[in-house]
Amino acid sequence: MARSRAGAPFDAGLALFHEAAPSGVACATCHVDGADDAHTWQFAGQGARRTQPLGGGLRATAPFHWDGALADLTALFLDTGVLRMGLPPAEPQQIEALGAWLDGLPAAPPSSDVDDAAGAALFVSAGCTGCHEPPGAGSVDVGTGGAFQAPPLRGLEARLPLMHDGCADTLEARFDPACGGADHGAPLTPDQIAHLVAHLRAR
Repeated sequence: MARSRAGAPFDAGLALFHEAAPSGVACATCHVDGADDAHTWQFAGQGARRTQPLGGGLRATAPFHWDGALADLTALFLDTGVLRMGLPPAEPQQIEALGAWLDGLPAAPPSSDVDDAAGAALFVSAGCTGCHEPPGAGSVDVGTGGAFQAPPLRGLEARLPLMHDGCADTLEARFDPACGGADHGAPLTPDQIAHLVAHLRAR
Protein backbone atom coordinates (compact mmCIF):
# COMPACT_ATOMS: atom_id res chain seq x y z
CA MET A 1 0.00 0.00 0.00
CA ALA A 2 1.31 3.44 -0.87
CA ARG A 3 2.20 5.70 2.00
CA SER A 4 2.06 9.42 2.51
CA ARG A 5 5.09 11.50 3.44
CA ALA A 6 4.14 11.17 7.09
CA GLY A 7 4.27 7.38 6.80
CA ALA A 8 0.53 6.79 7.13
CA PRO A 9 -1.20 4.57 4.54
CA PHE A 10 -2.29 6.62 1.54
CA ASP A 11 -6.09 6.91 1.24
CA ALA A 12 -7.26 8.00 -2.21
CA GLY A 13 -10.69 8.92 -0.88
CA LEU A 14 -9.26 11.14 1.83
CA ALA A 15 -6.95 12.73 -0.71
CA LEU A 16 -9.78 13.49 -3.14
CA PHE A 17 -11.89 14.95 -0.35
CA HIS A 18 -9.09 17.38 0.52
CA GLU A 19 -7.97 18.15 -3.04
CA ALA A 20 -8.10 21.89 -3.65
CA ALA A 21 -9.78 23.20 -6.78
CA PRO A 22 -8.22 26.13 -8.71
CA SER A 23 -10.35 28.46 -6.57
CA GLY A 24 -8.65 27.07 -3.47
CA VAL A 25 -11.73 25.31 -2.06
CA ALA A 26 -12.03 21.57 -1.43
CA CYS A 27 -14.84 19.30 -0.30
CA ALA A 28 -13.34 19.66 3.18
CA THR A 29 -13.78 23.44 3.05
CA CYS A 30 -17.53 23.21 3.71
CA HIS A 31 -17.61 19.65 5.10
CA VAL A 32 -14.94 20.01 7.77
CA ASP A 33 -13.85 16.53 8.91
CA GLY A 34 -16.81 15.21 6.94
CA ALA A 35 -19.27 17.21 9.05
CA ASP A 36 -20.44 20.66 7.95
CA ASP A 37 -19.73 24.36 8.25
CA ALA A 38 -23.15 25.21 9.81
CA HIS A 39 -23.65 27.61 6.91
CA THR A 40 -26.66 28.22 4.69
CA TRP A 41 -25.63 29.07 1.13
CA GLN A 42 -27.62 30.85 -1.56
CA PHE A 43 -27.73 28.83 -4.79
CA ALA A 44 -28.79 30.51 -8.03
CA GLY A 45 -32.16 29.21 -9.11
CA GLN A 46 -32.59 27.15 -5.93
CA GLY A 47 -32.48 29.47 -2.95
CA ALA A 48 -31.06 28.84 0.50
CA ARG A 49 -29.46 25.45 1.08
CA ARG A 50 -27.96 24.33 4.37
CA THR A 51 -24.67 22.40 4.13
CA GLN A 52 -25.36 18.76 4.89
CA PRO A 53 -23.21 16.53 7.13
CA LEU A 54 -21.64 13.50 5.45
CA GLY A 55 -21.09 11.06 8.35
CA GLY A 56 -23.02 7.98 9.31
CA GLY A 57 -23.02 6.06 6.03
CA LEU A 58 -23.49 8.57 3.23
CA ARG A 59 -23.99 6.26 0.24
CA ALA A 60 -27.01 4.59 1.84
CA THR A 61 -28.80 7.96 1.86
CA ALA A 62 -28.70 8.44 -1.95
CA PRO A 63 -30.03 10.25 -3.93
CA PHE A 64 -28.15 13.35 -2.89
CA HIS A 65 -28.63 17.08 -2.40
CA TRP A 66 -31.71 18.46 -0.72
CA ASP A 67 -33.85 17.93 -3.82
CA GLY A 68 -32.57 14.39 -4.42
CA ALA A 69 -31.55 15.29 -7.98
CA LEU A 70 -28.21 13.45 -7.88
CA ALA A 71 -28.58 9.68 -8.08
CA ASP A 72 -25.24 8.57 -6.67
CA LEU A 73 -21.77 9.68 -5.59
CA THR A 74 -20.55 9.86 -9.19
CA ALA A 75 -23.28 12.36 -10.04
CA LEU A 76 -22.65 14.25 -6.79
CA PHE A 77 -18.94 14.67 -7.50
CA LEU A 78 -19.59 15.73 -11.10
CA ASP A 79 -22.15 18.35 -10.02
CA THR A 80 -20.32 19.73 -7.01
CA GLY A 81 -16.68 18.82 -7.42
CA VAL A 82 -16.32 19.34 -11.16
CA LEU A 83 -19.02 21.77 -12.32
CA ARG A 84 -19.27 23.96 -9.21
CA MET A 85 -15.77 23.79 -7.73
CA GLY A 86 -13.66 23.22 -10.84
CA LEU A 87 -11.92 19.97 -9.87
CA PRO A 88 -10.88 17.62 -12.67
CA PRO A 89 -13.18 14.64 -13.32
CA ALA A 90 -12.46 11.68 -11.05
CA GLU A 91 -11.80 8.13 -12.15
CA PRO A 92 -14.28 5.42 -11.04
CA GLN A 93 -11.73 3.98 -8.60
CA GLN A 94 -11.30 7.42 -7.03
CA ILE A 95 -15.07 7.75 -6.57
CA GLU A 96 -15.17 4.30 -4.98
CA ALA A 97 -12.34 5.23 -2.63
CA LEU A 98 -14.11 8.49 -1.75
CA GLY A 99 -17.32 6.61 -1.01
CA ALA A 100 -15.51 4.10 1.19
CA TRP A 101 -13.80 6.89 3.12
CA LEU A 102 -17.04 8.82 3.56
CA ASP A 103 -18.89 5.72 4.73
CA GLY A 104 -16.27 5.33 7.45
CA LEU A 105 -17.11 8.72 8.95
CA PRO A 106 -19.24 8.55 12.12
CA ALA A 107 -22.54 10.33 12.51
CA ALA A 108 -22.65 13.23 14.94
CA PRO A 109 -23.17 11.98 18.51
CA PRO A 110 -26.44 12.61 20.37
CA SER A 111 -26.48 15.58 22.70
CA SER A 112 -28.16 13.58 25.49
CA ASP A 113 -27.77 10.02 26.74
CA VAL A 114 -31.18 10.04 28.42
CA ASP A 115 -34.07 9.14 26.14
CA ASP A 116 -37.66 10.24 26.71
CA ALA A 117 -40.12 7.34 26.57
CA ALA A 118 -43.11 9.54 25.79
CA GLY A 119 -41.15 11.27 23.04
CA ALA A 120 -39.99 7.96 21.59
CA ALA A 121 -43.57 6.70 21.46
CA LEU A 122 -44.72 9.95 19.89
CA PHE A 123 -41.98 9.69 17.26
CA VAL A 124 -43.69 6.49 16.09
CA SER A 125 -47.34 7.50 16.52
CA ALA A 126 -46.88 10.86 14.79
CA GLY A 127 -45.52 9.10 11.71
CA CYS A 128 -41.91 10.35 11.94
CA THR A 129 -40.56 6.86 11.21
CA GLY A 130 -42.17 6.83 7.77
CA CYS A 131 -39.66 9.38 6.46
CA HIS A 132 -36.79 9.44 8.93
CA GLU A 133 -36.08 5.72 9.37
CA PRO A 134 -34.58 3.49 6.65
CA PRO A 135 -35.45 3.14 3.86
CA GLY A 136 -36.97 6.63 4.20
CA ALA A 137 -39.45 8.30 1.91
CA GLY A 138 -37.19 10.08 -0.56
CA SER A 139 -38.15 13.65 -1.40
CA VAL A 140 -41.27 14.85 0.41
CA ASP A 141 -43.19 18.12 0.28
CA VAL A 142 -44.11 19.03 3.87
CA GLY A 143 -45.09 22.59 3.13
CA THR A 144 -41.65 24.20 3.14
CA GLY A 145 -41.60 25.34 -0.48
CA GLY A 146 -40.83 22.17 -2.38
CA ALA A 147 -40.03 18.46 -2.15
CA PHE A 148 -36.85 17.82 -0.16
CA GLN A 149 -34.97 14.76 1.05
CA ALA A 150 -35.85 13.57 4.56
CA PRO A 151 -32.50 13.27 6.36
CA PRO A 152 -31.58 10.84 9.15
CA LEU A 153 -32.11 12.39 12.57
CA ARG A 154 -28.86 11.43 14.26
CA GLY A 155 -26.94 13.95 16.34
CA LEU A 156 -29.32 16.76 15.48
CA GLU A 157 -28.14 19.34 17.98
CA ALA A 158 -24.58 18.96 16.74
CA ARG A 159 -25.69 20.19 13.31
CA LEU A 160 -27.90 23.18 13.94
CA PRO A 161 -29.45 25.06 12.20
CA LEU A 162 -31.84 22.52 10.68
CA MET A 163 -34.05 22.24 7.57
CA HIS A 164 -33.01 22.74 3.96
CA ASP A 165 -32.82 26.51 4.40
CA GLY A 166 -31.39 26.53 7.93
CA CYS A 167 -34.49 28.18 9.39
CA ALA A 168 -34.48 26.19 12.66
CA ASP A 169 -31.84 27.48 15.06
CA THR A 170 -33.10 25.07 17.72
CA LEU A 171 -34.88 21.72 17.72
CA GLU A 172 -37.99 23.47 19.01
CA ALA A 173 -37.95 25.93 16.09
CA ARG A 174 -38.40 23.08 13.64
CA PHE A 175 -41.97 22.69 14.96
CA ASP A 176 -42.89 26.26 14.03
CA PRO A 177 -45.02 25.76 10.88
CA ALA A 178 -43.38 28.81 9.31
CA CYS A 179 -40.08 26.91 9.38
CA GLY A 180 -40.87 23.19 9.58
CA GLY A 181 -43.91 23.25 7.33
CA ALA A 182 -47.61 23.00 8.07
CA ASP A 183 -47.73 19.41 6.77
CA HIS A 184 -44.68 18.21 8.69
CA GLY A 185 -46.22 15.77 11.15
CA ALA A 186 -49.38 15.83 13.23
CA PRO A 187 -50.36 18.99 15.17
CA LEU A 188 -48.57 18.81 18.52
CA THR A 189 -49.11 20.50 21.86
CA PRO A 190 -46.22 22.34 23.56
CA ASP A 191 -45.92 19.44 26.02
CA GLN A 192 -45.73 16.89 23.20
CA ILE A 193 -43.09 18.97 21.43
CA ALA A 194 -41.02 19.05 24.63
CA HIS A 195 -41.16 15.24 24.89
CA LEU A 196 -40.35 14.77 21.21
CA VAL A 197 -37.42 17.19 21.39
CA ALA A 198 -36.06 15.31 24.44
CA HIS A 199 -36.21 12.10 22.40
CA LEU A 200 -34.53 13.69 19.39
CA ARG A 201 -31.65 14.87 21.57
CA ALA A 202 -30.94 11.23 22.46
CA ARG A 203 -30.98 9.87 18.90
